[in-house]
Amino acid sequence: MAYDGVTLYHLIREFKDLLVGGRIRKIYQPETDEIRMLVNVGNQKYHVLLSANASNPRAYITEKIKENPSAAPSFCMVLRKYILNGTIVDIDQHETDRILELSISSKNEFNDTVVR
Repeated sequence: MAYDGVTLYHLIREFKDLLVGGRIRKIYQPETDEIRMLVNVGNQKYHVLLSANASNPRAYITEKIKENPSAAPSFCMVLRKYILNGTIVDIDQHETDRILELSISSKNEFNDTVVR
């Protein structure tokens, strides 16, 4: 099935119901073009996979756990610095493009709340 703007629109509707208000507890980068986040919503845990693979872009909730590299890549470390323990406040689609936008509320180095 093609991963187009309409498919993403419906995926975002499902993600909003499940993930908005959830806290990002762990972030992994098992592949160079893939991010996996553990999101806690109440007493539920969701493993969210976000892939920017050129031939197979996708975003979904999974139970399958991939092997992580022994040392986290630098992009994963930057994500951990800025959004780990943040709260997902909104999930949107950029116009009608195939771009998923996550709005995450977290604390900066001055302990101020910022939305990234």
